Amino acid sequence: MPAFMPATQQADFDSPFNDDHVLLKDERVITRSNTPTNLHAAKTPSILKEDTSQLWRIAPPGGEPSHAMVGTDLLALLSSSEISPKDYVWRTDWAEWKPVITVFPEFFPNS
Repeated sequence: MPAFMPATQQADFDSPFNDDHVLLKDERVITRSNTPTNLHAAKTPSILKEDTSQLWRIAPPGGEPSHAMVGTDLLALLSSSEISPKDYVWRTDWAEWKPVITVFPEFFPNS
């Protein structure tokens, strides 16, 4: 029996955040980390700089997806080694989840 995978399309993703990509004029995403938002550009993967308005989610195989987070919070998780190379990552403008190791290989050099 194949392992459970996170939802592969936003339509499959049963979440109260189905409108993650739409923020109202004065609405802000609350970040949970103390990561500064002005991280040195050399340390920030280019995919996180493509469109900083996109929100991210992380999910372990067969597990529940994380809350929606901004790129700086995802970067803090990646930098802290709290994410496994077997986890999946999703961005609000993607149709499918992707293995985190293929999106951020620089954080998993020994995998």
